[in-house]
Amino acid sequence: MAKLSMKDVAEKAKVSLTTVSRFINNSGYVAEEKKEAILNAMQDLGYTPKTSKSTNLKYVPAANLIGLVISHMNDNMFSCRLSAAIVHSAMLFQHQTVTACCNELTNFNLTACIKDLMQFPLSGLIICGFEESLSEESRIYLSSIDIPIVFIERTEGCSGFNRVEIDNASGMNQAVQHLILHGHKEILYLAYNFKNHSQKTRLSGFLDAIKDYGNDIVIHHIANCDNDTPSEGYLQTKRIFAKFPNVTGIAAWSDTLASGAMQYLYESGKMIHQHVEIIGFDDVLAPLLSPPISSVRMPLEEMAHTAIQMIINERDSVINAVPKAVFLEPKLFLR
Repeated sequence: MAKLSMKDVAEKAKVSLTTVSRFINNSGYVAEEKKEAILNAMQDLGYTPKTSKSTNLKYVPAANLIGLVISHMNDNMFSCRLSAAIVHSAMLFQHQTVTACCNELTNFNLTACIKDLMQFPLSGLIICGFEESLSEESRIYLSSIDIPIVFIERTEGCSGFNRVEIDNASGMNQAVQHLILHGHKEILYLAYNFKNHSQKTRLSGFLDAIKDYGNDIVIHHIANCDNDTPSEGYLQTKRIFAKFPNVTGIAAWSDTLASGAMQYLYESGKMIHQHVEIIGFDDVLAPLLSPPISSVRMPLEEMAHTAIQMIINERDSVINAVPKAVFLEPKLFLR
């Protein structure tokens, strides 16, 4: 099959080749009805123009395609569920998505991931699971691509761009408050990655709950896990219980760590709910475990819906949009 060209688009749209070139490269006036005809022709033919600094990005995104950059898709159920929620929300708005995945999303590989996606005529970009504060180089690049951008969840150091943030402190506070109010006097927190902003805020929520509801009678322990895996949750729980066997409440950074803690408790003959209560975070694995456990549920659908709506609102705005930050609160779901 012959490679498509601007000439094919011009013939399909019934306009001149010069008009197509002017439209794609944003190099002159093109009447609105001709813009629409060219876009329809591009979509019907499946033609994707080569992007450049002069590309008419204002109109090419009308193809309703949203780019998604997300980390840990291969080993993290939360990332998979969030990605699925974004794809579903995009479809509800009659948009499609194209995804770039990586194990860890940092300043080192962020630009490369986005450049891969910019080969497509994107109408917006969603970035999930970014691990660092934006470097100046990353900021300059993101500002240059001239399409709406939304960061979801891990948004520390991403001011100046649209953000959908989760109140992690509140979520963890709800979990620990529940443990304390239900009589647990010795509580373990399975933490992960103290350098991560999400972890810092969850730890803050844990300590605030101990202070506000523990009345100086609750003993707490904090175990910092090296990675977010069941095996690490198992090892850290085993280590803490060897020193402090009277722990009766566990709050975990994630459902994944909580599942590892459950494995240790099962092996040591302690029954979940009867002897030890465990609360996870994310609520993606918690209902599937045996027995199911309570967890702090992230509002995945609302996160996705908000991000898609931000992109559409900014894209359709007739004035320069001011970056917005939306804060959503997770809820403790009891089992």
